[in-house]
Amino acid sequence: MQEFTGLNTPDISRAVSHLADRHLVRVRKELKGRYPLTVVQATDEGRKRFKGLLTSLKKYGVDG
Repeated sequence: MQEFTGLNTPDISRAVSHLADRHLVRVRKELKGRYPLTVVQATDEGRKRFKGLLTSLKKYGVDG
């Protein structure tokens, strides 16, 4: 995620916490071998809101 976004670990943690507090993502912590792994998954509401954001951006000509 750091490579993709250019954000540092504390900033990513704050962003994910913000989304989780609003029930837009689910966060699950597990171990992969001996290393901790955090899995972030969009909720149905999160996907709905993200699609709405993309639709709004397309209206303004921002479609990547």
